[in-house]
Order: sequence, then C-alpha cells, then structure tokens
Amino acid sequence: MTVLHVKKPAILASLPLNRHAVIEASAGTGKTYTLEHLVIDLLLEGGDVALDRLLVVTFTEKAAAELRARLRKKMTELVETTESDTTPDDPAAWHIDDAARKKLARALLSFDAASISTIHAFCQRVLAENAFESARHFDQELVDGRTTFDRAFYDVLRTTIAHRDEERVFLDAWLASRALPRLVSLLWDASVVRGAFDPVYDEAELVRVLRTLARMELSARALRPAMQRARLHPQTTRAILERVTIIRRVLDHYEKHQDVPAVLAAFDDENRRARSFLPYAIEKLEARVTEEGKLQELLEGLRLLDRHLVGFDSAVCQRFLPLVKAEVRRRKAKRGELDFDDMLTLLAESLDGEEGAPLVQRLRDRFRYALIDEFQDTDETQWHIFSKVFVEDAPRDRVLFVIGDPKQAIYGFRGADVHTYLEARERITEAGGHTVHLTESFRASAKLVDAINVVLDDSATPSFFTGDIRYDHPVRCGDPSLVGFERDGQTLPPVAIFELVPRDEEFKKSQYARATLADAIAKEIRRLLDDTTHGGEPLRPSEVFVLTRSAEEGLEIARVLRAHRIAHAFYKQDGLFQTREAKDIHALLAAIAHPMDQSRRLDAWRSPFFAVPIEDLPRLDDLPGSHRLMKTLFDWKTLADDKRFERLFFSVLEETGLIERALFLHDSERELTNYLHIFEVLVEETNQQASTLPELLSALSHFIEGRRAPPGGAGDDRGAGFAFDLNPGIVEG
Repeated sequence: MTVLHVKKPAILASLPLNRHAVIEASAGTGKTYTLEHLVIDLLLEGGDVALDRLLVVTFTEKAAAELRARLRKKMTELVETTESDTTPDDPAAWHIDDAARKKLARALLSFDAASISTIHAFCQRVLAENAFESARHFDQELVDGRTTFDRAFYDVLRTTIAHRDEERVFLDAWLASRALPRLVSLLWDASVVRGAFDPVYDEAELVRVLRTLARMELSARALRPAMQRARLHPQTTRAILERVTIIRRVLDHYEKHQDVPAVLAAFDDENRRARSFLPYAIEKLEARVTEEGKLQELLEGLRLLDRHLVGFDSAVCQRFLPLVKAEVRRRKAKRGELDFDDMLTLLAESLDGEEGAPLVQRLRDRFRYALIDEFQDTDETQWHIFSKVFVEDAPRDRVLFVIGDPKQAIYGFRGADVHTYLEARERITEAGGHTVHLTESFRASAKLVDAINVVLDDSATPSFFTGDIRYDHPVRCGDPSLVGFERDGQTLPPVAIFELVPRDEEFKKSQYARATLADAIAKEIRRLLDDTTHGGEPLRPSEVFVLTRSAEEGLEIARVLRAHRIAHAFYKQDGLFQTREAKDIHALLAAIAHPMDQSRRLDAWRSPFFAVPIEDLPRLDDLPGSHRLMKTLFDWKTLADDKRFERLFFSVLEETGLIERALFLHDSERELTNYLHIFEVLVEETNQQASTLPELLSALSHFIEGRRAPPGGAGDDRGAGFAFDLNPGIVEG
C-alpha cells in the first residue's frame, strides 16, 4: 500500500473537527482557500463522513460555482498525485493511502449531488423535500416577489386603506406631496429588510405629548429673557427660537385639524431642511439649563417630543405594511406560490412549527457538518435556521463552521445585520466553539498592509473606528514578493489620508463638507495627472478610480470633476441593474409572461421597446388578440415558454426598432449598451439555471434590488464608483 504525504494548510491544525468554529478572515487572507481545504480535511480526517454529509453554503451562486470548481480540482489533484511533498511525521499533512484515495474518488463520482449552494437554494430544496411537514403545496410555483407584493398592495389600498379613516388620513398625507409608486417602493424595501421598527410608532403617546406641548407657552417673548439669563449665545438663541416657532405652528395646525400624519410630515420636512432639528435645541439647552423654569419646561417638552416622534415614512410603513404582508401571505398560501425570500422564512417557520422537531432531526441525520461562507452578511432568519439545526441542543458530533469578516459587512440594505454576526459568534462560543483568525494577506504588499493596519488600529488615540467590531488580530503580508507602485525606483506611499476638520457637527453632516472633500479629491487627481517630476510614463486617467459610498455622492463628485476639466466615466453607473433600462426589460418580460394582464401590457407599451405615447394608452386598454401589439406579445410568450431566450431577445431588439431609436435619437450610447448587456446577462442566467420565464423574472427582480449577484458579477457593485479615461466616447457626466 502506497501512502503519500501531502502538506495541508497550517490553519487546519487550529480547527478541531469536533468543535464549532468561527473563522475570521480579513480581505486577501485566503478565505476560499481555507474553506476548500477544510472540506478536504473533513473528508480525509472526519472518519466515515462522506461528501453528501457536508453542507456548504455560500452567499452567491457565483461563489458557489467557484467553490465547486476549486474543490473538484483539488480532489482530482489528490487522487492523481504520485509524489509526497512532506515527511511521514509531519503533523500538518494528509496521509493519503489507498482507502483515502478511494474515498476521494467516490466523492468525485457523486460530486454533482454535493450540497454546495446558496442558502436560498438549500432552503428551497429542504422545503420541496419536506412539503408535507412544512404544510406547503407539493408543486409550488416560484413567483416574482415584487410583482406579488405590488398586486397585494393595490388590493389592500382599494379594500382597506381607502375606506378606513385611521389609514386613509395617512394615505391623504402621503399623496399631498408624494406619488403612490414611491409608497409601494418604500413598503417593499421595508418588507425586504425584515428588521423591527425602531422607534415603534405609538400614536396615543404622541398625541399625549402634542397636547402637553400645546399647553406650554412657546413664544419668543416668553422664552428670550430666560435664554438671556442662561447666557445662551445670541446665534444659538435665534436658532432655538426658530425651531420653537415652527413647533408652535405645527401644534396650532394639529389643534385645529387633529391630523397626526400631517404633524409627522411637517417635522420630516423640517429635519430635511435643518439637520438635527430637535437634537440641536436639546443639546444646547442641556448645556445651559440648571434650574427650574420656562427653559427646563421647554427642555423636558422637547425631550418628550424627540422620544416619541417617528419619521413619517416609518409611521406609514408601520400602519400599512402589516396589512400588505398579510395579503401577500394569503395569496401565496392559496395559490401554492413562493418567492425568493419565502424560502428562508418558510423554512425557519417550519423548524419552529409543530413538525419542527422531526424536520430538525432529519436535517441532523443528513448533515454532519455545515460550513457557511460570508457569514458577516447573514441575517437573523438565516442564523436562526442554522442555529436550530447545528447549535441549539444539537449533538456534539454535529458541527458548524462559519467564515467571514465583520469589517466587510456591507449588505445591511438587504437585511443583513452585523450585530447578528456578533451575537452568533457569542452563541457559538457558548456552545463550545472557538474563534480562529486568518492573518496573512496574499493580496497586498507589506507596506500597504502596514498602512491599513495603522488606519484600522482601534487602540490608537484617537482611533478612526469605534464600536463592537474589533481589530485585535492585525494582518501581516504573506507574500514578500508583492511590492507597491514604484516610480524612478522609489515605492510611493501606499496610503494618503485626507482628514476633514469640521467647524461643528452641523458642518460635518452638511453638503458643504461633501463639497469640500469632492474638491480636495479633484485637486489631488489633477495634481497626479500633471505630475511629471518623476519622469517616465505619466499617470493615465484610466489608472485612477474613485469609490463613493452612494451613487448620489458619486454624482456630486462628478460635478466637481467636470469643473476641474477632468474627463471621467461612470463605472457601472448606479449598478447595471439599477438603471432605467433594467426596469424597462422587467416590465417587458412581465407583459410577455402575462399578456392578458392589462396593467402589465400598458407598462410594456409605455416602455422604450414600444414607445407608445402616453396619450394613446387609454385607447389600448382592451385590444383583441389579433391586434399587432397583442400578437407580438403572444409570439414572444411562445418563444419564452419554449425557453428560446436568445431568439426572444434578438426578436425584441429587431422588431421594436429599439437599436435605431437609441442610436439616432439619443446623445449617448450608454442606454443601448445597458439594454444589450442586460440581455447578455439574462441569456447567461438561463443557460446556467435552465430558467423558465417566471424564474427569470424573479432573478431579474433580485438583480435590480441587489439581493442577488448576476452571473459573471455584472452589476454586482458594492458601492458607486468611477473609472477614468480620456476616450471621449465613454466620457459621461
């Protein structure tokens, strides 16, 4: 029997296979490499553990596909290897004998059945296999969650909101200054996050506070002398009195109309106009008020108002969202439908339900180990599922490994919550697990790593960062061959920091602060582009990238760059799937999927694909099936039902004249480029997933909402940014 000795990563020695573990991996420290080799270690060192007893969950389908490919390649290498690369007594080695080689070969033969997937795919599979226990239809239809939500909202609007006084007053206040589609989007976004509302809207308590304030003497004549005695600065006095005057005006309106939503909307307007509307006055008064009197009474009143005042958007969500969600659930349950997010919530509910204990046991019988990637981007529902199966009262031989980096938690807008990560880490530790850290970066030079360590050092005074996320295990460079950017034989400083020192808190949050930073960025870029003192090739604009926190901030920087005459181009502006073109394609595909649905047809005909003038839409309400527009939709539906999507998209471009209109009637080719790119990504999606049209619509919705990365990473922006190039063909403002 030939035994080969193959070196394995040293970090695996810190991961006993009989204990839970949290693996914290900073950027570039080999997270996927560790995950891949941990799976191999479980197969070779985990006793009778076969590949189908391992559950590996990643964040995106792209990551799952990459891990599958890497794992298959590594297993093949180990099966085919003929030479040892270490000694028999090396403790950090796999000792591969004939039995181990046969086990790996069997795993390769059954590799396609391995449970390596996204968490949504895992949940869908469990629900389908346990439909009876989870009280679901055996044949469930995957539907587009946003479309179902919109339909439920409009039904609730007609049947409930428009007819009940307590809801209608909120609707009237909303429509006084905002459009109905914006309300639908707000409610949808709130439903996606799945978090609890904070603060909770308590109308009875807010009314009590408003009545208390209404009895107070809120006038400049009564308050100014007290402010002078308290030695408040004249400018501060003026700012507080302006706020008090506004509060008095809002209270007078409430006393006259008893309209609480109007009060909330009014305070929202003031908070947008003057940031820290109430906190500013409270802070200034707290610093000066030392005795009972009018100012103390005013301070207590403002504190009460600040404590119970809820943003208008939040109050509307808290009133309307439960009604819409109940209708969504009723519709789906009746029709045997589920959407992308239902896969998580339904499984979590099934685990907690009457049949939950048998379902938990079946999952424990099936999976010995679970490995969760990108764990910092998990949410409460996801954690609850894995905790229920592998942590809460689980047998000691059921083990959970999670890998992530709380510093990289970026998906809060999708419902992920880094505090869930921190709590899960604590629960795993309490269950006998431990935390290990990957601390060698193989992606950055030593000088860059050292510079970033200085920035992240939370023990410094002062430190850039505070809070529960610590940086107690600094990274070091694991590849000395990596060097930074050099010019004339000298390595340039890897990091330069601009520090804005604001006059006060108001300035720090103001548009002037953002404009100051944008101007500094533009000047630095201009300096770099004009720098010829080092000789050699000058820096090219395409070698500069500006990353911003939001698309709005990116647009602000773009305006400043234009003022400095710096050519630039948006890189995936707003994200490819956050463009109008993506929404146009979604409207078109929805109409193709449901050609008899009047509202969907009108949305499609209004889009650039048909470009029907809005004044002509009323006469297209009820067209016969023989009409050209209807026949086109039916023809395209036939192609979609046959899954001939490439032909469908080609036909759309050919028959609608979209290309000609985009080229000859618009100044920019970006619009056409976006349409073509989105169609290209959708074709790739159908090739990978063998999607039906409803499934493709669901996928497109999640690309648009940013809740799933498109195949190939298209549009998977983790922020907004700009790439620079002097080619005038791609320069845009």
